[in-house]
Amino acid sequence: MKKLQYLWEELNTSFWFVPILMLLISIGSAIGFIYFDSQIRFSPEGILKYLLPASVDSARSILSIIAGAMIGVAGTVFSITLVVLTLASSQLGSRLVRNFMYDKLNQVVLGTYVSSFVYCLIILSSLKENESFHFVPAISVLAALV
Repeated sequence: MKKLQYLWEELNTSFWFVPILMLLISIGSAIGFIYFDSQIRFSPEGILKYLLPASVDSARSILSIIAGAMIGVAGTVFSITLVVLTLASSQLGSRLVRNFMYDKLNQVVLGTYVSSFVYCLIILSSLKENESFHFVPAISVLAALV
């Protein structure tokens, strides 16, 4: 029992545990939403046709913009933060970097950015368009927007 508790403590204090857990949840939800969209043929009517994409090109544009923004923000925020922490740790000690790494809010923010990016890429890869067939996962794109 002690080994299991020790393993849980090691995983819980690891910097990448929460982001990887969020990443796995986003992969599962992307697959679930794609399956849901493939089973239910949903054509937006009324006010929903202004919120949901009607063509493959519009869905592709929305998802690529979201994916690019998420990975750009994640890279910029965390690279600037680590530069500041590196400069500050030379004066204040290495405990500052360790406190940053163990902070759950930083892990959740990184997980949110990276999992949103991966979710959009998975939905983006499911878009299909031929002469006779096109698949636009409108509910999945709406979930990406949310």
